[in-house]
Amino acid sequence: MNPSEVPRPDEQREPSRKEYFERLKEHALTELRHRYEKHEDGLGVFPVEDDRVLDFHTSFHTEDIIRRTKTILETIKEVCPELVDKTAVEDGEIAAAFHDIVQEWEAETILSGNGNGLDFKIIRKRESGKNELASVRIALNFLDRLEEETGGKLFSAKSREHITEAILATVPSFEDGTVVQKNITEQSSPVARALALADIGAAGMDGPEAFNTAGDALFREDNIDITKAVAERELLSERTKTYFASRMKNWTRDQIAFAEGRKKLFEIEIAPLPKPAQDAVRAVFSKFEKTIESAKAYAEKRAPMSFKELIIDFGYSV
Repeated sequence: MNPSEVPRPDEQREPSRKEYFERLKEHALTELRHRYEKHEDGLGVFPVEDDRVLDFHTSFHTEDIIRRTKTILETIKEVCPELVDKTAVEDGEIAAAFHDIVQEWEAETILSGNGNGLDFKIIRKRESGKNELASVRIALNFLDRLEEETGGKLFSAKSREHITEAILATVPSFEDGTVVQKNITEQSSPVARALALADIGAAGMDGPEAFNTAGDALFREDNIDITKAVAERELLSERTKTYFASRMKNWTRDQIAFAEGRKKLFEIEIAPLPKPAQDAVRAVFSKFEKTIESAKAYAEKRAPMSFKELIIDFGYSV
């Protein structure tokens, strides 16, 4: 090394965008852990009335989405580099890191059965659309804070546009037993398309084990009454046990339609991409059939199970 190139002790190296990019992701994951996961101080499920501990929307889920988003964008970049550059891949990962950082919800009571009030369920009703918009605000605010700290322009207007569009692309609707993301259009950027696909991509990308495990976690998170009853070891009547068991079995059967629906919609969702990108992304989403067959086997296995057997199989702590 030339002596003139040796940094002097008093010289301060200006951190790269890459370093701040990693810091952004870690900030989002740390915030998710703080907001929605159990803490070392003993915080457990439903310790207080307004508890926010979640089973599905955690840092682990977000880490999966970051990974899947990066894989999709790098896959497109390899065959169509004009569509995705390095900065766009980073934008997708940042959007993935922040996309679920706000999880506001209300408990919704729904009567079922014969409508006489004996059978009802209490589920988590999320503020879809509002949560995603609030997540965008948090992401952009943190970008602003970093730029104020460094005094530089680390994130371009295009990057901010990518991050905003991608997070809003994950707003879910439910049709025909599966998720539809209506903010994705033919004009959507590859970054937004990648995050949208990644967010509900377990069936195609990761396969049966990931899909089944995620489905069980989402059930535990959404079905507040069952999760609370199990956590507090409530004494349940046989009628209630039967009712809870039927909901768990119905959910498991519904997962078949969810995976089948995702497989069908996937082709529509990648259609705006150039054919080389379609083929490359399709190869990444190669596990739909195995997931669908596994979901069917899962439902068959659980059909004869008792409530006690089901709560163990669904991953509840008992």
